Order: sequence, then C-alpha cells, then structure tokens
Amino acid sequence: MSFGYFVSMIGSLIKTHTERDEKYQKENRSLNRYLSNLTLTHELRLKIRGHLLNRHKVERTLDSGSEQVVLESLNTKLRNSLLAENNTNILKKISQFEKFKPETLTSLAQIIKRVIFAPEHIIYSNKTEERKLWLIDKGSVDEYTNNFENCAFEKQIAEYDQNSPVVGWINFITQNKYKSTTKATQLTVAYELD
Repeated sequence: MSFGYFVSMIGSLIKTHTERDEKYQKENRSLNRYLSNLTLTHELRLKIRGHLLNRHKVERTLDSGSEQVVLESLNTKLRNSLLAENNTNILKKISQFEKFKPETLTSLAQIIKRVIFAPEHIIYSNKTEERKLWLIDKGSVDEYTNNFENCAFEKQIAEYDQNSPVVGWINFITQNKYKSTTKATQLTVAYELD
C-alpha cells in the first residue's frame, strides 16, 4: 500500500466524521424548531434531545464503516494478528481468565466480537434464549431482579463497568436460564463471547 493511499483514507475518514457532525447539528436545529411549536414539559424536551445526542454518540462510536476501511487496508495475516492480540489483551485483564492457558485465550480471542449498546438497551432478560458473556470495555450496565408478573424491573442487584467487567458469567458457564435483566445505563462498548 502506498503512502498516498493512507493519506487519502485518513482524509476520507475525517470527511465522514465532519459530515456526520454536520448532520447531527442540522437534525438538532430541526428538532429545536419543531419542539418550539409544541407544548411539552422541559423534562420531555430534554429526554428527546438526549435521545438524539445518544444516537449521534452511538453512530460515532460504532463507525464500523471507518473501522472496516482501516481493517480492510491490512492484509489478512496482519488484520487477524491485530484482532487476536487486541482481544487476547482484553481477556488477560479479566480475573476470570487469568488462569487460562495462553492457547485457550488465543482461541477465545478468535471468537469474541465488539458490540455497542445504546443507553437503556436490554442486553438480556429472563426471555433471552442464547447464553452469552459480555466484557465491558467502556460504559456501564446494571442488573435487576425481575418481576415475572408484569415484566418490570424490581431491584438493582449489580453494576458492571471496567472495574467489574464480566456480565453473564454464571449463566454462560452453567447454561442456565437468566433470572434477571441487564441494561446499559450509558453508551457501552463491550466484547461478546458466544
């Protein structure tokens, strides 16, 4: 690959981010004009604006198009090495994996994938069939007991973040049905093991 190609690619990525920011500003101005014609509470207006901002943050964080362009610019061996090393390093930081052999970590690193959860996204509930494990990289997730009669959250029983990053460990290992609900409390980047 030539130096000019990389310069062009970086310019393209910057242009994409700039266009996305301009789109957000335009949507925000349109939303403000629309909301000014309605009689809404201040709280609802803030919630609507927060939703637009969260969507914008998710789009910027997810930006899979830019990531894909960078990954595709690498040859297959280099791309696989990059992903394997990154994912292995993530696993090594988590106490539940510290006793695993390096070969096992390398194998696990091949099958984890990066996922992004918007605020309030339900990651799993008692209705979720598949058993997965999530490793929180950025953001936070709360776990609640379930009220099975009306499917409402009852009581917060755990909080997960970078300091306590493993979500769904017991159910993943035992393959038992989830008896609680977890949801992202903010924009959350995690690695999913299935």
